[in-house]
Amino acid sequence: KAYTKKHPTTFKIPDGTFKDSEMSDVVTTFIKENLMAQRGSMKQKINHSVKIKANISVLAKSLATTGHEVTAAHWARFAFLCSTFVNFQTVVEQSKAALAAQDSTAVVENRDEDNNSLETLGPDPATRENQEPDEVAVAETTEKKRNWVSTDFWEYVNLLLRDVRQEAHIIIFFSFFTSIIDDHSRFFTMCLQDDMKRYSSTHSLIPTFASVTVHWQKSIHSGLIW
Repeated sequence: KAYTKKHPTTFKIPDGTFKDSEMSDVVTTFIKENLMAQRGSMKQKINHSVKIKANISVLAKSLATTGHEVTAAHWARFAFLCSTFVNFQTVVEQSKAALAAQDSTAVVENRDEDNNSLETLGPDPATRENQEPDEVAVAETTEKKRNWVSTDFWEYVNLLLRDVRQEAHIIIFFSFFTSIIDDHSRFFTMCLQDDMKRYSSTHSLIPTFASVTVHWQKSIHSGLIW
């Protein structure tokens, strides 16, 4: 959405649209709804690809719509999404298990508290109300581990991309021979190489296009750099 506002002509949106509050709301709502639909469709296709163990060529064909020039760079990004989806499923299952364990612990603690309340008439001011709080208990209360659910996939992707960008900036800071774009390219290339090993093919896999010639695709790629 932010990119669209900065580059409206890339999406054939008339100049001044976002200066009009009413039109801006209409376009913003359209973008949100369209992105939600596209993300839902992509997630389903990635899930199906993982289940049937499809190679990157098959996944790319399912994700790319008519008019898109798909290169090895796109394959690398698709491979990243596929790998992230597999990892995310594990994270979701771990969250479910942790939540179930917390619920079981809470039930046991509630029973213990009920039993203790029968034996104790009230708190002793000298020992309960005035005692120092337990540091571990405070830490556990303030820093609860995130419980991920399946609908959080794209947020999970965004967090990983943020980490990739931050790491790239650190590498650039200590190196005179690389750039952020080069470091990103290297990272995604590794994702593609791992994907091609995991989901091998009986024939040679070569993207349809060696480079992108469509202006709007070039603009988005250079603007977002991921």
